[in-house]
Amino acid sequence: MGSIESAVLTFIKHLLETVGYPGIFLAMLVEGSGIPLPSEITMPFAGFLTVHRFAVPWVIVVGTVAEVCGACIGYAIGYFGGRPLVESYGRYVMISHHDVDRFSAWFDRYGSAVILIGRLLPAVRSYVSIAGGVARMPLKPFLLFSVLGSLIWCTFLTILGRELGDHWTRISTATRPFEVPIVIGVLVLLVAYLIFRHFRPGRQAAPEEIG
Repeated sequence: MGSIESAVLTFIKHLLETVGYPGIFLAMLVEGSGIPLPSEITMPFAGFLTVHRFAVPWVIVVGTVAEVCGACIGYAIGYFGGRPLVESYGRYVMISHHDVDRFSAWFDRYGSAVILIGRLLPAVRSYVSIAGGVARMPLKPFLLFSVLGSLIWCTFLTILGRELGDHWTRISTATRPFEVPIVIGVLVLLVAYLIFRHFRPGRQAAPEEIG
């Protein structure tokens, strides 16, 4: 484990053990807003703590709500600051010009479903909210897919952390067998969404307004 990852691990453990549920909220709020504080550490550790301190439903609810609140902050940064702001200051939170181009291409190709996909992908999930704002994605589908994706992710990591017990830090190894099913599930949801968008009644070519 690298020194940076070890420091992040120590910080998150201290935060959750000292502050409790507000600590979960703060950590997930930070990640959701676009700063890469890994939920792959926060939520499994919170899940581990459900054995003797937290309750599983509350951990999932707090994590999901916090991430969606953070997503709204990231969305606002991207929406009102636009691409120039992200390109100028994104490097401070490890967002490169290439990342901006890649997300823009994804939004052009897949539309709103990119938010759902992004919420289920490590690393990408920290930046997808800002990208949604830059792309001026309509707010309602942004919130819908953010809630759905965050709920799935937080539930998965919380339960996994509880089941792993003292071995919760091995999350990257433990999640590997689930990667293919998750990708397949995401692709199925993406195809279903694209079909719905194509055949829905009254579909219009013009972009929707925010809200």
